Amino acid sequence: MKMALIDAELFSIKAAFATENYTLWDPENHPDTWHYTIDYQEALANFTDQLHIINDLLPEYGLVLCWGQGKSFRYDVWDTYKSDRKKKLRSIPAGYAEFKKKLQEKFPSAALEGVEGDDVMGVLYCPNDVIVSEDKDMLTIPGLHLRGGEMIEVSKYAADHAFFTQVLSGDTTDSYPGLKKCGKVGASKILAKCKNENDMWHSVLAAYEKAGFDERFALSQARCARILRQGEYNLKTNTPLIWNPPIN
Repeated sequence: MKMALIDAELFSIKAAFATENYTLWDPENHPDTWHYTIDYQEALANFTDQLHIINDLLPEYGLVLCWGQGKSFRYDVWDTYKSDRKKKLRSIPAGYAEFKKKLQEKFPSAALEGVEGDDVMGVLYCPNDVIVSEDKDMLTIPGLHLRGGEMIEVSKYAADHAFFTQVLSGDTTDSYPGLKKCGKVGASKILAKCKNENDMWHSVLAAYEKAGFDERFALSQARCARILRQGEYNLKTNTPLIWNPPIN
């Protein structure tokens, strides 16, 4: 059966945040103490509504929620990975861990150890499946994507180009820097004449070396940016296979 691999973390966080409120529980004794709360039932209804929309758009597909599990391997690649998020408690809605557990129990779900939900979608994707996400990082995965209600197909070249653009530009949200002051415009210029993945890597590496960084640093940025694809996770040992450059 064709599967719709759903970015469950993205949709569930949005559904939970939509119901969040803050409450002054004890104004008499603790007038300055406020508590954030979410309504699980309302959040569940919001999330279920999103699944109904997806199901209506993809009636021939089985819906599978994709979740990361445990500590992402990227924390071992780059020691400040997502460090800014840790400083921002409000990046996660109140009671989210329990809400996530409830969703995993209620709906067909897939989770892999040591990776994030994005990686689960990339690893499990097979031809004729579709990835359902609004996350730009998922455009580094070749194949069919449902984005904003529109079905698009990402070629391998386009996916590789998006990946190496991310390697160069970094990601402030995930706290890995990429090539300083490069950005997407600079990345586009560096990759302009590349015809394949091998060309792209050598152009990226040359740009890093020109800026005074070695291959080890460039690899760390690539491994943070890489959303794992099919074959890049050992399903027998539950181990992610970190990205290595293409062989000439």
